[in-house]
Amino acid sequence: LIRALAHSAPFPLPSVRSVVFGGEALRPAHLVDLKSKLPHARQYINGFGPTECTVVCQAYFEIDDYREGDIGHPVDGVEISVDSQTGRLTLISDRLALGSLDAVHAAAFSLSGGRRTFRTGDAVTQAADGRLSYVGRLDGRAKVRGLFVDLRSVEAALEASPGVTTGFAA
Repeated sequence: LIRALAHSAPFPLPSVRSVVFGGEALRPAHLVDLKSKLPHARQYINGFGPTECTVVCQAYFEIDDYREGDIGHPVDGVEISVDSQTGRLTLISDRLALGSLDAVHAAAFSLSGGRRTFRTGDAVTQAADGRLSYVGRLDGRAKVRGLFVDLRSVEAALEASPGVTTGFAA
């Protein structure tokens, strides 16, 4: 949607004051284009939150110095932990789902000190001020138009095709 809006003809939406992004990575070029089309908007928020968290767990409010991948700081009621070896992001919050019916995802949920935790498949880096930047996925999946695709399954399907010796999906 952001790409479509950013590349569309100018449109008059003078009542728009806040814009919240989420669901897909926010590209700086799309942000610049969108800001030029919504000159009355005063607040742009890049929201980040896996499906297992209700709506948003991280938000980047300082959009004027936004760099690709910035996902900001935890919102109120959410704590985070970043694994020093892998960069894996773990969320700690009562806002998390209670669990998952999918056995693969169910293992990522646990309780810590009476609070729900979820080990995401996301790798992040953390700046000295606590701000997080999204690096990528650790689990061989990619998000395509809001849905996760297992890249290893895509590669296996390619390799099962006649004449293909090595499949590669990124």
